[in-house]
Amino acid sequence: MAVVACVDKGLWEHDGKWAIGDVTADKAYLSHNNVNAVVAVGGTPFIPFKTNSLAVHDDSPWGRMYHWFALNRDSFLAHYHQRSNVETTFSMMKTKVGDAVRSKSDIGLVNEVLAKALAHNICVVIKAMETCGVEQPFCATIAHAQKEAVFA
Repeated sequence: MAVVACVDKGLWEHDGKWAIGDVTADKAYLSHNNVNAVVAVGGTPFIPFKTNSLAVHDDSPWGRMYHWFALNRDSFLAHYHQRSNVETTFSMMKTKVGDAVRSKSDIGLVNEVLAKALAHNICVVIKAMETCGVEQPFCATIAHAQKEAVFA
């Protein structure tokens, strides 16, 4: 969605160093400019149409996306709803580790966000281990080493 937001603001530049796959966004980002920009860099836009969107009968990216949406709605929406997984993850991260970053430098900002993502992932793994009753061998080894150190 950040890619699409940048297109609307005229900030989009693609340097070709990374590949774009599916781009999902909500209806607020539906525009010919956004759809064309995503397709121009090799992406596939998944932006649901508004109720007042008009069908286009040409071979433009907008027309192709509209016809896919109209004729294969279930498939289109399955791609689009992957967006909810991302939104849920961001919400979980903001709840668990906060939504503010305080670093001043660009490198510091990136490192702070990556540390928050790592902390979130560790919490998710621990919760899954507790919920499913999974005991990892490294946990048993650490516990055994701690007991030996205490009783030595």
